[in-house]
Amino acid sequence: DPAPDRRPPPGHRGRRHRGVVTAWNAKAEELFGWSTALAVGHPVGERVRAPSHGSVDRSAAILASVLDGGSWRGYLRVERPDGSAATIWASITPLRDDTGAVVGAVGAAEDVSRQRALEREAADLSEHLRLAIEAGGLGTWRWHADTGLVVWDEPLEAMFGLAPGGFDGSFDTWVSMLHPDDRDAVLAAVEEAVAARAGYRFDHRIVRPDGSVRWIEGRGRVTVDDGEVTGTI
Repeated sequence: DPAPDRRPPPGHRGRRHRGVVTAWNAKAEELFGWSTALAVGHPVGERVRAPSHGSVDRSAAILASVLDGGSWRGYLRVERPDGSAATIWASITPLRDDTGAVVGAVGAAEDVSRQRALEREAADLSEHLRLAIEAGGLGTWRWHADTGLVVWDEPLEAMFGLAPGGFDGSFDTWVSMLHPDDRDAVLAAVEEAVAARAGYRFDHRIVRPDGSVRWIEGRGRVTVDDGEVTGTI
């Protein structure tokens, strides 16, 4: 006779798992705020505490999904016993016995609070800048020195009489749209700023594709990385 199928049925949770911590290292002590003595033997949800979302206990929900046989990875906000909190990146996988039954879970986590705070700050600053640009009716560009690529946003394209996406990203195309009487002065100002690694400002005329002439106020700054010019903005 064939050997009996010893695989656990769907949704089976290993009977030996009691939902308590069995191993806890020094990094876990630092991250979650509980000593090994106060963590081992206690329910996981009491030592890895995530704020609930409405009626959902996140810690319990994540553990339940892992004990059902799935792995979990993601960001998690955890609360420490001293009232402080941290954002962690965690990876949790089920532990199985010889029959394939889930008998526990093992997890690894790292503190990414500063990284996430910097990401939020960058997003906030980007949104702040976007709103300021929209309110001022400004157009923006960036020139990459290593590739020669010039990137324009749609408001700047509109100023130059181009449809959205109508600028081809070429420095030469921008130069061709400068008024012939102002072209040398504008290029000289940019070259001087790049040489001095400084900012610049000038008023100049452009000639749009339909032949109309517009005055533009340009303000720019040279970008530098490790002493090398990387472009302008």
